[in-house]
Amino acid sequence: MRTTILIFFIALFLSGCASKPRSLYYWGNYQPELYGYLKGDSKGHKEQIGSLEETLQKARSQDMHLPPGYYAHVGLLHLEDGNLDEFKKFLEIEKELFPESAEYVGFLLKTFKE
Repeated sequence: MRTTILIFFIALFLSGCASKPRSLYYWGNYQPELYGYLKGDSKGHKEQIGSLEETLQKARSQDMHLPPGYYAHVGLLHLEDGNLDEFKKFLEIEKELFPESAEYVGFLLKTFKE
């Protein structure tokens, strides 16, 4: 009985020492930016692009991956800002990193070509 209690407390102590697992994606400020954009009360396109590209730099410096849809969202912001080349560049990155998005990215590229 005593040894069972001792083993329980040792296991409890050791489980408390475990480190938090690393997240699969680096989200940064993407979620609040996306929410503000979809709600319609976000900042202007240039400010949001700047904020998201800052998150992109932080993710790269920490060698972390950004979530699916991130590059496509930045690309669409560039399109709304009138920069077709950046739009295409970010959509191609999205398609390369997340092949399952290829059909949707192809649709966007076909719809918004020059």
